[in-house]
Amino acid sequence: MTDGSPLNLSWKRRMDEYARYLQQLEDAGVTVLLRPFHEMNQHVFWWGGRPGLTGSAGLYRMFHDYLEVEKGLSNIVWVWNVQDLPDNYGWADGDPKFDRYEGLEGGLAEYDAGDWSSFSPGKDYYDVLSVDFYDPEGYAARHYEQARSIARRDGKPMIIGETFVFPSRAEQAAQPDWTLAMPWGVRTWNHNTPEAMAEFYHHSIGAAGVPRLAARRNAIDALPRVSAEATSDAREPATDAVLTFVRPAHSAGEELTVRYAVRDDRDTRAGRDYAPLDGRVTFQAGRTTATETVRVLDRRGHSPAGRTVTVTLLPGRGYRASAPATATVRILPEG
Repeated sequence: MTDGSPLNLSWKRRMDEYARYLQQLEDAGVTVLLRPFHEMNQHVFWWGGRPGLTGSAGLYRMFHDYLEVEKGLSNIVWVWNVQDLPDNYGWADGDPKFDRYEGLEGGLAEYDAGDWSSFSPGKDYYDVLSVDFYDPEGYAARHYEQARSIARRDGKPMIIGETFVFPSRAEQAAQPDWTLAMPWGVRTWNHNTPEAMAEFYHHSIGAAGVPRLAARRNAIDALPRVSAEATSDAREPATDAVLTFVRPAHSAGEELTVRYAVRDDRDTRAGRDYAPLDGRVTFQAGRTTATETVRVLDRRGHSPAGRTVTVTLLPGRGYRASAPATATVRILPEG
């Protein structure tokens, strides 16, 4: 993801190949549902298991900007995809697959694969939310509710991106916001009875009834999109928190200063719990990230456990705030 590095240049050559074929489709009037870096909350893929805008979501954003801004493609409907992984996935104590990272240079930090929002590229970077269903738990209500919450927050439709087992009529009635389900190849025949398949297709829209997707003709935003996230929390007496601000690689040629507002919760006060922030951060030329340290101050006596500091990007010249534009760090008591 470091612009101009040998690995980055190799990756751009690969993206050039993708763009060449996508351009052929655009020239033919074909709009594409593109689902890059699928199941990005799953660590077995080289692109997955790294939450945050400098992780898997950042790679998705870079791919998006390269195809749309650098290559000028406008026939892509962007699909962001996660999977219904078990609760212990991504944790060394409960996920046997995590052993592969032990002692590996660079390694992989433990993470919560069930926190789908931590893998979101932001609502400006995708058009459709998709969830793959393979866990034995099936179409659990909690997965549906999390998907619906994200989709409604971001104003997006939601689909079942991959599945072996078709949702039943009862499951479809209980979870009506799913708009599409894609069976995964020949295994569909191994996991569904002929009767279940017939019933699903009987109540679905056939190919002839599916509306044609029009080319989007995306208007390229001349202003770089800037987002913010909390990359670490603070802990008394001397562990500081870090806020990370992100901008696209194509806009990184010049220095850029962005402004933000600071809001404390009722138990937190600048100058007592943390050193005051000045409300602006500067991206150095050539850098796609900028960081702001929230320096913790040791609050003597009783320290409430739930203290937070929230920053929100403000409008300014030369950039546009893009979701996530708000980030919250916690200040944890000693111990």
